[in-house]
Amino acid sequence: MIRINERLIPIAVEDVAYFFVDNNITFIKTWEDKRFIVEHSLTELQSLTDPAHFFRINRSHIVQFKAITGITMHPSNRLKLVLVPPFREEVFVSRDKVPEFKRWIGG
Repeated sequence: MIRINERLIPIAVEDVAYFFVDNNITFIKTWEDKRFIVEHSLTELQSLTDPAHFFRINRSHIVQFKAITGITMHPSNRLKLVLVPPFREEVFVSRDKVPEFKRWIGG
């Protein structure tokens, strides 16, 4: 559930491309490239989402498998992700999560 003004609106999990944090505020990014504030932390969302479909790649992003359209090896043993819808900045899998992430994507 997200809140817009005084209304609570349900967002189905399958409509979520990824979750991210910006200025200590947690957001949902939908496939339609809409962004909504969500009143859960990423840690809470991580426990609420299906780990077969969502993975916490770093401190500020939880991504759905289908949102990843490209992966590039980056110096310093990190992976750079291309997401759909696009994120305004480059998105990286943190170094300590790379091995687990590779297992998650089946590589």
